[in-house]
Amino acid sequence: MDEFEKKLSILTKEKDEHEQLFNQLREREEDLKSRISETERTIELVRDEMNQVTRKLDSRQNEYNLTKSLVDNLEGFPEAIKFLKKQSSWGKNA
Repeated sequence: MDEFEKKLSILTKEKDEHEQLFNQLREREEDLKSRISETERTIELVRDEMNQVTRKLDSRQNEYNLTKSLVDNLEGFPEAIKFLKKQSSWGKNA
């Protein structure tokens, strides 16, 4: 009987230790899940912000390209200015 009680006591102690370890691991898992969820939300916010910035950059790049094209082709200027631009001495200063 004594031997049985000793083994029972040892097994009970081991069981308690394993339950405690299990609970710690479960808490750690829950913590990791919440951190993963938070990180995914942060990633999504950063991705949305990056898309907005990229759209603004594209818009401004297109506006720049259009303006540059208009200036290079002298669109909207009278024919006299276009003629002067083509002249070598006037083209450098214009």
